[in-house]
Amino acid sequence: MKTSNLFTLLLALALPLVTKAQSDENLMKNEIGTDITVLIDQILSFDDDPFVAPYLSTYQLTYKRHFNRFSARFAIGGNTSSDDAIDDTSGEVYQRTRQDINYRIGVEKHLELSKKWNFYYGLDFRHSINNANNPFHFQNGGWRRGYDRKSYTVGIAPIIGIDFRISDRVALQTEANFVAYLTKLTEQPIIMQISEDPSQDMPSTDLIEDRSSGTNFNAPNFLVLTIRL
Repeated sequence: MKTSNLFTLLLALALPLVTKAQSDENLMKNEIGTDITVLIDQILSFDDDPFVAPYLSTYQLTYKRHFNRFSARFAIGGNTSSDDAIDDTSGEVYQRTRQDINYRIGVEKHLELSKKWNFYYGLDFRHSINNANNPFHFQNGGWRRGYDRKSYTVGIAPIIGIDFRISDRVALQTEANFVAYLTKLTEQPIIMQISEDPSQDMPSTDLIEDRSSGTNFNAPNFLVLTIRL
């Protein structure tokens, strides 16, 4: 079962319990949530397009602690994948893997628009770690080329969001952000000789390092189901 669907199932199982609990606002300081975009996409999508990459949640689990004047917020998520690449010449099988871990921590402030709608804004610190290993990316000139790639990104992101209250305890949320980020990437080439007499010189095995920075605006493209406890 996918991670995002597991969190959704846990929230669904907890929903009957929390809705029967005492609805005193002073007791509902904790809020947990999960991105249900993948679940909605699976329900509404009748014809998957193989040329369109599936949606992957950046943060599967969210948590907020509400205080009188502001709320502290935290979210974490990740994705992992593994597949095989086959060398048609030798028949050898090589495993390609990828892992992504993302988390954010920040603060936000709510403005009540009506009994059902709230607007909120805030600021996040964000950190992402990405690792990818591919020993068989392509082959050329008698050499098989791959890589072991690692990167991390840190950023600061002002956010704005909207909150629809289904009940005193249950809500749907989405938000936009503008992030300024710094990224460091290292890549170790993986080189293997596959011909007794290569037509090209051996490619470089020197470690590649790269640093970059930039800004990016992310429009709302996800939906989070939350429960206050």
